Amino acid sequence: MIGTRTHSRRSRTVECAWKNFGSISILRNNSTIHGISEMIFASVRPIDAEWIDYDAVSFLSHRPNNISFGNGWPITFLGVDMPIFYYLKDDKIQQREVPSPEASVLPDIPWGRPDALFTPAYWMTQYWMREGDLPQRSHAIGQTLEEEVVACLLGGHGIPAEVGIAAFERLRSRGLISTPNLNADTLSTNLREPLTVAGRQIIYRFWAQKAKYLAAALRTLNAESVPRESPRELRLYLMRLPGVGPKTASWIVRNWLNSNEVAILDIHIVRAGQLMNLYSLTERVDTNYFPMEQRFLDLASAIGIPASDLDALIWSEMRRTPRLVARVLASSDERQKHLT
Repeated sequence: MIGTRTHSRRSRTVECAWKNFGSISILRNNSTIHGISEMIFASVRPIDAEWIDYDAVSFLSHRPNNISFGNGWPITFLGVDMPIFYYLKDDKIQQREVPSPEASVLPDIPWGRPDALFTPAYWMTQYWMREGDLPQRSHAIGQTLEEEVVACLLGGHGIPAEVGIAAFERLRSRGLISTPNLNADTLSTNLREPLTVAGRQIIYRFWAQKAKYLAAALRTLNAESVPRESPRELRLYLMRLPGVGPKTASWIVRNWLNSNEVAILDIHIVRAGQLMNLYSLTERVDTNYFPMEQRFLDLASAIGIPASDLDALIWSEMRRTPRLVARVLASSDERQKHLT
């Protein structure tokens, strides 16, 4: 522990519950309490001052209100008109105000706590902690619109992202995407070959069907004038291509134009929306895509995050914790049953 200090200001008793996760030291009245980093203070009487030595970070707070230690780095001070969210960035403590958990970010959707998984406040503060590290670039995978269409058609439902990218890189490296009048049989032959993904041999699923879609899409893109500037017009155009629905078309548009006017409502985004009460557990994107998309865009605007970045952040987080997400969804579903 470094930077320890003492102070003479009078403090009061703190009742707390803690979980085993890391370490933290709190110095109070010349004495040290060694606690646990993920800590929720269930009852905090007025505190004049607390010196908190948080790993290699020290800071002094004079806020007499409830305290919650988040998932290892963030600290949220609750119980005030506008709670304060503290987090570590570039070896410095940053602080930003967050809305009250009970306040509504959208009608019937509360902000929730930033240290509670998958709430609007959670996603907002996760973005803050990554904000300076986000590259200022397009989300594009390909170097041309034709490549982007191929990359997105090869991904999507039932295809892990890494497998779709590997299939795309194969076709691009062999010059097939830029080959005029490419037929489906040639694409099918190349997609059938095993792919090496993370040291394993993987067979690409749906190789025959995707080969037909790709051949038809490339013929159309090479033969027609494509509206490449307007996100909504480009999406409508792309939805005319075989195998391209609203989600895939939105993915292409988001990537190629770096657009915040569309949203990619894949399973991860929909599940996150269900956990925030943005979507019901029975809503389906195949029959209700555009109204659901608008609610997501409204959420991104209310949180103050570009829709393309919020989409990418949620997708990245949700896909890495599928079992946890499934448990939380099951718990949410069970609660709803008891209420109806």
